[in-house]
Amino acid sequence: MHIRKIFISILLLFPLVLQAQNGNDSKTVTVVTPIYDQKVSLHIPSTWKQGFEDLKADHYMIEFIPQNETIKKWENMISVQGFKGIAAKSTPEKFLNRLASRFQNLCGKNLVYLKGGSGQISGFASSAAIIGCSNVEEDHSTGLKKGQGELGMYYAIRGMNDLYLVHKAIRGDSANVSLNGENVGDFITPILPIKLCKKGGPRTECLN
Repeated sequence: MHIRKIFISILLLFPLVLQAQNGNDSKTVTVVTPIYDQKVSLHIPSTWKQGFEDLKADHYMIEFIPQNETIKKWENMISVQGFKGIAAKSTPEKFLNRLASRFQNLCGKNLVYLKGGSGQISGFASSAAIIGCSNVEEDHSTGLKKGQGELGMYYAIRGMNDLYLVHKAIRGDSANVSLNGENVGDFITPILPIKLCKKGGPRTECLN
């Protein structure tokens, strides 16, 4: 492994986590994670834990879940991903379109893809969408069981060189999994604001 790859690995294995306070009684922590050429910041509930992390040359992922859930059997998840060097090759909207196409293979006629429009996060182009399955008709290798659904709110952000994907998702019996334009605000607000900062800036630059 090259020295540069070792250095990146060390940075990614130790995300900066500091306590924050949202509202009167809802505590969160701010997680700031260096991912390739920039840092990504968001909130997670203080009772959640890191469930998974993986670093490859061109793809990074970190996943957070509640303390009483596991990465193989979860009902709630927050995930941050980085895709190295593709910012010049794709727009956030096109990236979400491709993601929805991959979900199509899993969901079939039960695909949910509700575009939330485009904007900016920390001055970088972004797009948002609700993507997932309202119901799966057979067990799947992702852990979804027949009769379950998975829906998530996704943000794709085109950084200086890399593209970042932040999402919060829910899983469960299809009758109990609902995410739409009316309730998505309450669903996604606890992890906001999402920020994208310079990797070489101060460690506290991305704190919210």
